[in-house]
Amino acid sequence: MGIKLTHSKISNTNISLSEIGLGTVKFGRNTDIKYPKPFDLPSDNDLIKILNTAAELGVNYLDTAVAYGVANQRLGKLLPKVNKKFKIVAKIGEHYSSQSGSVYNFTRSSLKGDFEKLLEELDLNFIECLLLHCNDNDCGDDIKDGLKFLKQLKQKGLIGAYGSSCKTKEGVMLALDSDSDVVMIEPNLFSETQKLFDDCSNPNVIIKKAFSSGNILLNQKVNPSEVLKNYLEEKSILSIVIGSINNSHLRQNIEPLQKK
Repeated sequence: MGIKLTHSKISNTNISLSEIGLGTVKFGRNTDIKYPKPFDLPSDNDLIKILNTAAELGVNYLDTAVAYGVANQRLGKLLPKVNKKFKIVAKIGEHYSSQSGSVYNFTRSSLKGDFEKLLEELDLNFIECLLLHCNDNDCGDDIKDGLKFLKQLKQKGLIGAYGSSCKTKEGVMLALDSDSDVVMIEPNLFSETQKLFDDCSNPNVIIKKAFSSGNILLNQKVNPSEVLKNYLEEKSILSIVIGSINNSHLRQNIEPLQKK
């Protein structure tokens, strides 16, 4: 078709990611999340259509997490039926159930169990990018040791890149000081920490919740693709994760970004 999204390499790796990634929380979980309207989990057939649409639009990776309910189990079953092999950006350390909510555990034994669970459910033996799924306490010794564990997984060839999904400026600073390949953050934290990335020799930022879980799109004057374009003009931003279970919305958001 000759139309594609820009793909960029994560510095110091051989992993290239498209400028837009597809978030998968809505594939496996619809409780205790901050979307403006409730929703049902999509059917298997609908998920296959969404994944094929993303592939057609040039998206080359999926963003997922252990805390995303049954998303990884569903992906492991459905991805072989999709017309493209996606790369995976995954987060570990947060565990969720509708009864207990979110619980965080960054001990090595727990992280090892999370990683093994990811590989089993996704039916993979390699994850392109693995991140700690941090809460507000994202700069303690447990996070520091967790990043060392991820670095060891990279050295063993089990993952291609590593880093943190951060909540605070201090967490970003720790991730950068720990030689992380990738930092995933929300837009407000990027604004607060942008100078850190501008001064960094190899900034690789992935923006999550660019639409504030859909809340900013309640304002009909907001153009989603323009929001994405503005972020992608920042030199330190490698990619943006957007979540959608609506094919037409996915097209409307991504098609204006494509290059001929």
